[in-house]
Amino acid sequence: MASKIIRTREELVTDLLDQDQRYRALIENCSSDQLLWHAPGSWSITDCVQHVSQANSQYLDPIRHAITASKPSADLVTTLSTAGWVSSYFVANVVSAEKKKRFTAPKKIRPTPAAPDEALQRLLNTHAEIRTLLASANLSDLNKIRFKNPFVSVIRFTVATGILVMAAHGRRHLLQSEAIREAAGFPIPAAAS
Repeated sequence: MASKIIRTREELVTDLLDQDQRYRALIENCSSDQLLWHAPGSWSITDCVQHVSQANSQYLDPIRHAITASKPSADLVTTLSTAGWVSSYFVANVVSAEKKKRFTAPKKIRPTPAAPDEALQRLLNTHAEIRTLLASANLSDLNKIRFKNPFVSVIRFTVATGILVMAAHGRRHLLQSEAIREAAGFPIPAAAS
C-alpha cells in the first residue's frame, strides 16, 4: 500500500517553476529536428511537452468547476496530500518520475502534431494556472474538494491529489524529455566549419 504523499504549496510552486525553466531550456537549446526526433516506439521531446499540457488541461477544467462550486475556507491549508490509498498509489506508481514502467496514455491525451513553441506555451499556461490556484488565499481546503477524474470517471480525486498528479506527471515527462537527448540516434547538429 502506498504512503500518503504530502507537499506544501510552496514546494509545488517551486517544482512547477523548475519544470518551466527546464522545459523552456530544452525547447530553446534544441533544433527543430531534435525536438521532433523520436526513437522507434518512443515520443519526441515535443510529444512529451504536448502530452503533459494536454493532461494538465484535462485535469484543470473539472478542478476549476469543483473549486467554483465549493465554499471558501477561513484558513489557508498550506499542505496538500493524497486522500487514500488509490490516489497515493496513482501518484507514486503511475505518474511518478521515479517509476520507469511505461503506460499507454489515454487517447484524449496522446500527443498530437504540434510546433514545439506552441506546445511549450500551452504547458507554461497550465503551470501558471496551477500556481495561481496554489497562491489563492481564499480557496476552500484543496484536500477536501473532490472532482471527477477525467480519465476514470468512477474515481473522484481531491483537488490536492489532482495537483500532486500534475506535478509528478510533468516531472516524469521532463526527465523522459531530457533523456531523449542521450538516446542512440539522436540528431547531432553538424559542426560549424
